[in-house]
Amino acid sequence: MDRANVLWRLALCGLLLAGCAGDRKPEAVRMLGEPLRQGPREVVTDPLLNGVWMMKTAELGGKPFSFAPDFELRIGGNRYGVGLAGNYYDRGRIELFGDELAGQPRRLDTVGEVGPNKAKRISALYRLVGRDLEIIYDLSGANRPVDFVSRPDSQLLRVLYTKKPQQ
Repeated sequence: MDRANVLWRLALCGLLLAGCAGDRKPEAVRMLGEPLRQGPREVVTDPLLNGVWMMKTAELGGKPFSFAPDFELRIGGNRYGVGLAGNYYDRGRIELFGDELAGQPRRLDTVGEVGPNKAKRISALYRLVGRDLEIIYDLSGANRPVDFVSRPDSQLLRVLYTKKPQQ
């Protein structure tokens, strides 16, 4: 048997084995320190987050952070876009997890797909306060924030957004 024939048979066996893999249980996966779970992570959304959010205030490293007055965050399902007045130059998906009923703060990760945060995962905490949305991001990528305080000499960005009225 020549070499090409052997490689062809090995490839065919690999395909057949891959087809049988559906009989096995999915492997356990761990996402960002979350408990071990089986199979792929299900998409979780929060309908209260859907809409366009205008930035009210922000602070980075404990100091006021300036921003353009028409800067906005748009959330739809598990998708986000960030930019100026509808020109969303930074886009990607949001992964939500956490159970405030069990004493855990609401947590989210942004996973950049287009723009300056492409291929970056940024961990955050969020909470809804009336018509406002408060998010604190750890821009360093090192850890998830533990509270809603932007400490000096840190890369913690705390942003307070207000929901833009629907037109």
